[in-house]
Amino acid sequence: MRSDAHVAVALAGRVAEPAVTCEVLILAGQAAVFAGALDDADELLARALKQAEASGRRWVAVHTRLAQGQLALVANDLATAGLILPEVVRAAREMGNAFTLATALNVHATLTELLGDESATATLLGEAVGLSLAVRMSWTLGYALPALASLAQRVGDPVSAAWLFGAGASISAADAVDPTFPVSRALSDRGLDATRAALGELRFTREWDAGRAASDTEIQARAAVVTTRAGRGRSA
Repeated sequence: MRSDAHVAVALAGRVAEPAVTCEVLILAGQAAVFAGALDDADELLARALKQAEASGRRWVAVHTRLAQGQLALVANDLATAGLILPEVVRAAREMGNAFTLATALNVHATLTELLGDESATATLLGEAVGLSLAVRMSWTLGYALPALASLAQRVGDPVSAAWLFGAGASISAADAVDPTFPVSRALSDRGLDATRAALGELRFTREWDAGRAASDTEIQARAAVVTTRAGRGRSA
């Protein structure tokens, strides 16, 4: 992907059209973030933001800032991520784009999870799940549900955790969504292992299978249970 991205950037440079170049640059920058090529990502995303602002492409500018927030998370620069991601959520709300907002909420929730703020994480993920279900965005659900499952495990509800992991796996498999952002993937994998250990394989599989068969209404209801519990604290 990184190789193809560099070829695309070179071709876009020949066009010399900011509206085209900024989109190519952000895609190349995102590929570099996911590949862990942080210096490349930093340079590409800075160029993307400049081109997006020059061409008046606000959607691209907001997504570029979101990618810069992801870059900060990969670099473990939580202070910078904390400056960028709330700004991106605010901008996404102003734009009124459901995909942009749900994606921003998910990435911001990754930050609050790293910071150990379970209440904020619950609020962000609860909104992301509700919004994603309302307009059936499997991509953002594919990230939100495993994150919410990990949150359920951390607040003492491994049954809901296994159920939500199953629901997330079903949506990902049905729509070919593979949540591969390295930071959120590592957190979800850790939560999945902890949930298995807490329940044992038989109980885990039973709840996982129940989640895989769940309807959107059931997913929304279970998400509400977890977010309410997390918002009240571990003892709720």
